Formats: sequence, structure tokens, C-alpha cells
Amino acid sequence: MALYLEQARIRAEQFTKQGMGAADAAHVALAEQIGADFVTCDARLLRQTRKVQPAIWCGTPNAYCERENLE
Repeated sequence: MALYLEQARIRAEQFTKQGMGAADAAHVALAEQIGADFVTCDARLLRQTRKVQPAIWCGTPNAYCERENLE
């Protein structure tokens, strides 16, 4: 468990160096670490995720519903 948190911390630091806020970077890094999709309504945060290119899918709730074929 400690290894996963350390890897997420290192990745979050990379994201902050690319302009993300610390809390946003931590959320995205932790989602990336466990391989989760990252869903947010924050347009600014979505633009930042496109810039830092995490290894997970990031998008809006509507885009997630479309992606998962939810009605």
C-alpha cells in the first residue's frame, strides 16, 4: 500500500510541476494509480488533464454516461 501512495505522490508532483493545483493533482494521480476513470464537472481541471495526459480516461459526467452507454 505504501508503494502505491509513494508512486501517486511522485506522479502528483509531476502534475503540479505542469501547472495543476496540489489537490487536483493528488486526485488525478490517485485515480491513475488505481486505473480508475476520472469524472469531473470542472472545465478548467479537464483542460489541465488534457495538458498533463494522465494514463486514464478523464471527462465530464455526460461524456462518461455516453462512454458507458448509460441512459
